[in-house]
Amino acid sequence: MFRYTGGVPRLINILCDSAMLCAFADEKNRVDQELLEAAVDELQWVPYIERLRERERILGNTDERYIGGIPLARLEIRENNQIISNFELPAGRVIIGRDKGNDLTIPSKVISRHHAQIVTDLQQSMLEDLNSTNGIYVGSKRVRHHQLNDGDIITIGRHEILYRNLRGREQEHEIQDDPEDTARERTKR
Repeated sequence: MFRYTGGVPRLINILCDSAMLCAFADEKNRVDQELLEAAVDELQWVPYIERLRERERILGNTDERYIGGIPLARLEIRENNQIISNFELPAGRVIIGRDKGNDLTIPSKVISRHHAQIVTDLQQSMLEDLNSTNGIYVGSKRVRHHQLNDGDIITIGRHEILYRNLRGREQEHEIQDDPEDTARERTKR
């Protein structure tokens, strides 16, 4: 018996949508191997074994997607200036869209089934539009690709997503002086 897990059918739909867009752009009425390969290139998909090797390289051959038990970044999702949820970004790819099979689901008719993705590694998080109908905006600028910076506000449909970079925050806590130690130092002088 086949059990739907949301992963493979979602990716097949994304590939088919992109291949049909490539066929439309090339004014072809049929999708062939060449157009499928063009769609894979457009989506910037890499073979699974290469993704595994990259993940091992990034994470030092461990199975953890978090560094020191904390996420690399966090998303704060807002609607009508109200926080509706938070989402922690581990290393790897997060797909955003209205379809329930996405990693981050935002149920809205103005958001595409597979609207955008954020690819996160130890150094950065990259936002990418997945050929959505209404696009993605950072600030007031429409973007296809964007390296996210702490405090960036991503607009998808009627939702705003605040990006918070958490890399290095565990080191900040270690570096900061303990207030009691600082008071003791002042009294010694």
